[in-house]
Amino acid sequence: MAEILLAAHDETLRHLLGTALRRFDHNVTMSVNGDHILYLLCQNIFDLVILDESLQDTTALSILGRLNGSRSPDSKIIVLSANTSEGFIRDCFQAGACDFIVKPLSLPKLVLRVECLVGSIPAKKAG
Repeated sequence: MAEILLAAHDETLRHLLGTALRRFDHNVTMSVNGDHILYLLCQNIFDLVILDESLQDTTALSILGRLNGSRSPDSKIIVLSANTSEGFIRDCFQAGACDFIVKPLSLPKLVLRVECLVGSIPAKKAG
């Protein structure tokens, strides 16, 4: 079980992802705006943060920039976005994202990546 912060402006996306992640026994906290996301990250330790590029009052890249290393080093961040430009994706990784998922997304693939990142599915050893 992992503690997951799910931040997305779209209510349908939040509901769909939250329901799917809870079915895998994860605790999911949801948010929609930048100040609330930053507050939650300062108050709680999350194993994983899923940031949709479009938030109520800011962007995922802005949140990453404002965190500037202030989150727990164990907290992994996934960015969800339809923006597939090489520069944007590079900026997300340089700002601290550990994964990037292109929208529209495949729910089973997203859940699998979450499970891999939070350790529910062990990484395959090179052999």
